[in-house]
Amino acid sequence: MINCVKTDLYELNIFNNIERNCKLHFHNNICICIVKKGEMVFFHDGEEIILSPNKIIVFNVNQPHKLKRYKNVLEYHILHINENEVLLPKIIQNTSTYEDFISFSQRALKNKKSNFVENFLKTYKIDRKEVEVNKNLEMIKNFIDVNIDKNIPLKDMAKKANLNQSYLSRSFKNRYGLSPHNYVLNERVNRSKNLLEEGLDISQIALDLGFYDQAHFYKAFKNSFLITPNEYKNIKKYR
Repeated sequence: MINCVKTDLYELNIFNNIERNCKLHFHNNICICIVKKGEMVFFHDGEEIILSPNKIIVFNVNQPHKLKRYKNVLEYHILHINENEVLLPKIIQNTSTYEDFISFSQRALKNKKSNFVENFLKTYKIDRKEVEVNKNLEMIKNFIDVNIDKNIPLKDMAKKANLNQSYLSRSFKNRYGLSPHNYVLNERVNRSKNLLEEGLDISQIALDLGFYDQAHFYKAFKNSFLITPNEYKNIKKYR
């Protein structure tokens, strides 16, 4: 059995005693779903996600997904919102919002007005600029990881990320806890531990990892681990 309510803003479908799967597909609008009992497993954005009560799953515009399997699902709500510019998180686990969705569905079936859809979009809308910045920050982090032995000026990183230097430094620290410069030092000393355990010469390690000189390596290592590279090497050797 299917109950349907359709307006200019949305289309609400409520399935009872669902007994159907669906193949991989996408929608040209936003689709949000809940279950009142049981669970459903979706393939969504490259991973399997379990939809159970008190959880909302979101499929953004043109986002491929499919229903893989379901268990003991008696009631399943699908809300298609006619909006193609808004970006939402793929999982929302908020009991209050879930209950508001249930209440909205009940009111919609009785042709009663509700501000649920407008409030939902306003509450969970993701800033697309922030998403793009985060992608660029991840790209810079990966770039650093691959080129950890090279001294890359901040201005070159900023140019690669299409961000100004101060904004890059501030945003990178907010996301990863360290400025790009300190992240480089931290990653270098972390990698140096394996090289020390392998018995490599300290001066060679400093050179291979891009430190200015051996003294610079000593200082960075001690700042992170409170002991010198030689002390660490001896601890590993005589344990």
